[in-house]
Amino acid sequence: QLAPRPVRAGNATTLLSEPLPFSFVHIPKAAGASFVADGPKLVKAKFYPGAAQGPEHGSLYDRKLRPRHYHLVMLRSPRSHVVSQYSECRFDAWGKKVTAATAFPRDGDYLLDFAAWLDHCAATTEDDFNCYHPRNMQTRYLSSADARPHHYHRATLDLAVAQLDTMDWLGLVEFYHASLCALVLRRPAPNEAYARTCTCEGTPAQPRHARVRHYAGGVDTDDVLRRDDRLLLAIDNL
Repeated sequence: QLAPRPVRAGNATTLLSEPLPFSFVHIPKAAGASFVADGPKLVKAKFYPGAAQGPEHGSLYDRKLRPRHYHLVMLRSPRSHVVSQYSECRFDAWGKKVTAATAFPRDGDYLLDFAAWLDHCAATTEDDFNCYHPRNMQTRYLSSADARPHHYHRATLDLAVAQLDTMDWLGLVEFYHASLCALVLRRPAPNEAYARTCTCEGTPAQPRHARVRHYAGGVDTDDVLRRDDRLLLAIDNL
């Protein structure tokens, strides 16, 4: 484990003006593909990973390989994150491929299948149908020194929080546009076209996302979370 270091940026308003490349910890199903598509154009600097479908490294692994970078991460509401993981495994071509020879619940009603998946993942960390295991995924990525902490391993909350304290920028999926504004406006020569959408005067700019294909099968994540309090409890108990 690497010892936490002081936040290089100092505070949320300090310019990110050192001539350093940027390295993004891509946590699956947390707007990573969108941000990898948007980020390089906005920071106007060398950016890792270079492709939306690129590596998804643990934070400690990323920091060890790229110590002289600005370090970035995007987080998501844990409940929405869990729904999105299930939808990816159920609907995405990759999800269908990796779960094809398993008992992954996908052939019935979405909510009933989702509930069955939650029950399965609560009962075992050994079998994730070759797809995602939703238990504490964001904490796992933040506290991991693995090249790809995709499957379940024990997460370390204190280390994950310490890693957050060392990030030079933290974005939130639910505030995607505002998060990008908070990054763009800290560059010494910000992307002017994007910066103009970051004004607080008049009608706020609408959140924008890169044109990256996402797989939800037409499922509204917020609607799923409103349907049944028992689903919320099952998610929270993971």
